[in-house]
Amino acid sequence: MAFLYTCLTWLYVIPLVLILLVRALFGDYEQLERLGLRLPKIDGSRRTFWFVASSVGEVNIAVKLINRLRQQEAVGIILTVTTPTGRKQAQTAGCAADIICYHPFDVVPCVNRFLKVFQPEKILLIETELWPTLMKQAFSLNVQIVQVSGRISTQSLQRYLPFRPLFAPLLQHVKPLLMQSTADATRIVRLGGRREVVTVLGSPKSDYTAPPEEKLKSIRDYLSVWSKFILLTCGSTRPDEEKIILDAFAAIRTKFPNLRLVLAPRHLQRGEEVTKEISQGALRFTTRSSNTLTEADVVLLLDTLGELNLFYHLSHIAFVGGTLVPLGGHSLLEPALAGCPVLHGPYCFNQQPGLEMLRRFDLGIIVKDSAELQQQVKKLLTLGNPRQVYKERVAQLRKENASIVDNYVQRILV
Repeated sequence: MAFLYTCLTWLYVIPLVLILLVRALFGDYEQLERLGLRLPKIDGSRRTFWFVASSVGEVNIAVKLINRLRQQEAVGIILTVTTPTGRKQAQTAGCAADIICYHPFDVVPCVNRFLKVFQPEKILLIETELWPTLMKQAFSLNVQIVQVSGRISTQSLQRYLPFRPLFAPLLQHVKPLLMQSTADATRIVRLGGRREVVTVLGSPKSDYTAPPEEKLKSIRDYLSVWSKFILLTCGSTRPDEEKIILDAFAAIRTKFPNLRLVLAPRHLQRGEEVTKEISQGALRFTTRSSNTLTEADVVLLLDTLGELNLFYHLSHIAFVGGTLVPLGGHSLLEPALAGCPVLHGPYCFNQQPGLEMLRRFDLGIIVKDSAELQQQVKKLLTLGNPRQVYKERVAQLRKENASIVDNYVQRILV
């Protein structure tokens, strides 16, 4: 199984190597990091920790852990990401890592170059970042690997199980396995992890950290022309969801004309597609990137990276995308911790810990289609200011999860 993985990985990597080398001839050097080339240097006199994330969700967890870790101990920190959006998110989110760069291709020469240059004491895999070659080469050098905020959905487990002969021998050496939930703990053991090194610590996403006041003030000033309106922010929306949201929004405004919509697609490259959807509904809109907003605008297309959480903090109601279509959903806790009641669809199989938390504190409302979205938003609007009504529940949620990141950091430093 390991030999087959290596062969298939090389077949995937070789064409990409050629592409990256050609792009480098035209000045695109950043991507060479994936080959272990042009890597920045780090102070070798300190303990060095290497955090492995993927895209935006894992990066947000990594940033929380890195920033808290930095407050407690002076260690060298590297964060590697696999996507350009993940890299940009880390750079704009105030990450305290010494180095942020692209993750190496999972082949021996690239991985070994990273290990030689950075010489990490520990490698910390965020959520489900299981890289067989990296793990094998790290273990051969006695580098400790820690699973942090481990999460494996039922669907992911079914995809992984056929490759258990590949992962099980590697997971036997990973310690500790710090998982988000008991269900995640059970699944990692099924995949080959050792039960005696598993600890359930919860999701770092549910540990509330207030955004920097200067960033919040900047958005508050930008939204000042909408200060008398009620804001519905729909975050991380996916194809087919925007039409449902826009139809519901237009219908709600016939009774509640003071409602305004902030629409934030999960992928920024879909901006033109979403713009067409808004235009078809004859709704006056603007984009965040244009930095213009008037009282006459009724829709704001959030086409910038790293600002969704700030808008959640200044909104009255939130909807989380990826849940009206069978994609499993995105972070349900983020808008709840920001102070909003959270609307979401029925497809939340990738967000079970967050879903359970919303149920416990009565902060989540399920909607199945445009009609139910209309109904539930109207119901919330009759409350006056939903943020005030849900304020106590939000405070209890924040208090319950106040030490999760600290607990992770303590385990990382052992």
